[in-house]
Amino acid sequence: MATVKGDVHDIGKNISREVTFEEAQKLKLNPAVTSADGFTVTTGESDYSIFSIFFSRGGRYGDRYLSGHGVTKRLALYDDLDKRYYYGNFDFIGWIED
Repeated sequence: MATVKGDVHDIGKNISREVTFEEAQKLKLNPAVTSADGFTVTTGESDYSIFSIFFSRGGRYGDRYLSGHGVTKRLALYDDLDKRYYYGNFDFIGWIED
């Protein structure tokens, strides 16, 4: 059985920290795709053509980005083993609300 871990990502500092189950239970989460202030978490696209050299459609495949208001910023996501995020082990569950 796989171990489930939860992280909270600080958008301003662009860092994540692991949270315990007890901490996670106390958070008020909004499961909407778009945050109350108009941002979404998106995935980088792959484009395996000669044109991708000149016209990239957006980011590295599998990377996550915060997008909204005409701005896109890559999220620094890591795992504990080798400090590297692996495509496929990310599930966005919501925005933390006050």
